[in-house]
Amino acid sequence: MTLKYKLTANLVAASLVPVIFVAAIAYGNAKHSAVNATLSNLEAVSDATVERLERYRRQGGDESKLWSVVRDNAALGERGEILVARRQTATALGAAPEIEFLAASRHEGDASELSILAGRESEVAIERALRGENGRSATYTDLAGRPVFAVTRYVADAGVGISVQMPKTEVYSSLSSLRFALIVMAAIVLGFCVLMAYITALSVAVPVQNLTLASTQIAGGALDTPIEQVPGDDEISALSHAFSTMTAHLRELYEGLESKVRQRTHQLEDALKEVTKFQQAVQYSTDSVFITDREMRIIYINPALEKLSGYRAWELLGKTVDVFKYERNDPALYLELFAVAARGQGVESDELINVRKDGSEYNAEFTFYPIKQRNQIQFFVGIINDITQRKREERAKSEFVSLASHQLRTPLTSIRWGMGRLRKTFDQSTLSPQQTKLFDAAHHAAKQMADTIGTMLMISRLSSGKLKLMPQSTDVAVLLQAMNELYQAQCVLEQKQMLIECPAPCAIQSDPALLKEVLSNIISNAIKYSPAGQSVRVNVTQHGNGVTVAVSDQGCGIPAAEQGKVFSMFFRAENAQRMPVSGTGLGLYLVYSLVTFLGGSISFTSEENRGTTFSIFLPLTPPQNG
Repeated sequence: MTLKYKLTANLVAASLVPVIFVAAIAYGNAKHSAVNATLSNLEAVSDATVERLERYRRQGGDESKLWSVVRDNAALGERGEILVARRQTATALGAAPEIEFLAASRHEGDASELSILAGRESEVAIERALRGENGRSATYTDLAGRPVFAVTRYVADAGVGISVQMPKTEVYSSLSSLRFALIVMAAIVLGFCVLMAYITALSVAVPVQNLTLASTQIAGGALDTPIEQVPGDDEISALSHAFSTMTAHLRELYEGLESKVRQRTHQLEDALKEVTKFQQAVQYSTDSVFITDREMRIIYINPALEKLSGYRAWELLGKTVDVFKYERNDPALYLELFAVAARGQGVESDELINVRKDGSEYNAEFTFYPIKQRNQIQFFVGIINDITQRKREERAKSEFVSLASHQLRTPLTSIRWGMGRLRKTFDQSTLSPQQTKLFDAAHHAAKQMADTIGTMLMISRLSSGKLKLMPQSTDVAVLLQAMNELYQAQCVLEQKQMLIECPAPCAIQSDPALLKEVLSNIISNAIKYSPAGQSVRVNVTQHGNGVTVAVSDQGCGIPAAEQGKVFSMFFRAENAQRMPVSGTGLGLYLVYSLVTFLGGSISFTSEENRGTTFSIFLPLTPPQNG
């Protein structure tokens, strides 16, 4: 079906609905008016009949001649009639009284034979009149069960009921001419609508067909095809002008396209050369390397990755990086890694478990970063290394630390208990200064060893996942006040000062025991490495989502070349090792691990021989999976 016929059909359909609707409303209104007029006429006849009946009774008229009262049918059409009846007295015990017809306008003389017909009906209009129901309705039936319009009256003094009724078919037959007229008018209007719809469709379809033909030719490459302009200022005219303008622009673009294609081809060739150089560089690398395009579809894997994964290159080429996903890893971790890379940042993780083609698993270190050119991502490079042996060694080291710490704790407890007993046994006055110094040194060494063992145990519990987070409302100000009291004697002895600036209260949801361990390690380090006469400053700042605790000292600082190792296990800066300050290199590693466990972060700024500031951010609420 062509466009003009479709438009014609749609316009005709749109016109047909209101035409039918208007005709239906007109017919319905006429029908309603006819019914109301009929019922009003029947009411007038019934009122006149009641009046004549009462006057006839007052004059002492004979009941057998009641027909003379109701015989006037002039206002009731061809089949309308007036019925007068009463109920007979029951002839048998419990029997319902029957209806006795006294007069019927269509039955001259005696109307008693109607009683037989009435005895067979239950919903006739006269029965309603005999029940004392005065009114009009369109739900009554006559003696033969045909629907009628009726008005009923009950004359209580005479004990008779009157029904003035007219068949519905006779009332509705008067509307047939109106119905025919409406049908004819609707047909005329519809024909006019069809003609106008066809004319309108032609005015729209012909220009659209011309534009379609021209666009087909242009799509085939004939960009010089002329576009016929449609006169006027309507939408079709605007469309033809726009199409003509678009074709002119398209010709201009097409004319310059070849040079742009050549330019882009050279760019792609240059990019391909870069990728080829990179492929050659990693072809014999011991690292397992793969390269993807911008959509993260694999375009290259080196032999090391083939050997590690068990897949041949052709099995992975063209697939997305999803091929490296494994169900044992958290899906959210993959989403985060690839989302960060798509934003142009490199990512890495050593928490993945990969699976080879043969189904064997291995711990993987995964690195993924974009290669950019002119600030646009050209491709991605991924590196996968098997770190299963390294993970085994880390677990073994953690287990050794845990075992050694537990084994050392028992004899150390005995040593500290024995030292305490000896100190109580010998009075201060009985010990020489040299003996007192030996006792104090032994006590200090035992305490330092106990602290080291405690730190090692906590690190072991963190590494093995046995440390449980017990969050509760924790006031940072109260904890810092406790730290101030704890280190007050040391500060006085070493001629140092601790200054605390913290809003009170300063409550967060955190584990108070773990947070106390963090603050104790940081503040203790700051006091140890600060020279005499200097201050350690603790400043707390509240944010909308947490608090930041900044601890600043004026100590030896951390050399710039060693700052990347600060949070490594057993690390101590070279300048710190030259100072007469003991240490194990575990404190900052523990602090970093605990802060991360609490859902926070730690950073620092330091300048050698000028001091260091550690900043710890703690969230208002800890992580749910802590």
